[in-house]
Amino acid sequence: MDELCTVYQDVNRTVVISPNYPEDYGHQYSCNLVLEPKSSRTCAFSIYFKDFVIENSPSCSNDVL
Repeated sequence: MDELCTVYQDVNRTVVISPNYPEDYGHQYSCNLVLEPKSSRTCAFSIYFKDFVIENSPSCSNDVL
């Protein structure tokens, strides 16, 4: 199942909120976002996390960034 993320954008930032945040999201849900530069002169992104919790699994393999 593919669940849409909540995305807020303004001139200086993009905020992504995963499904059901701050609670757990359902099994097999995903939140996918493609970051693209606003101009060809952009060559770097900064990513900051307020919360980043991954599911307890062998080698933490059930969640990815």
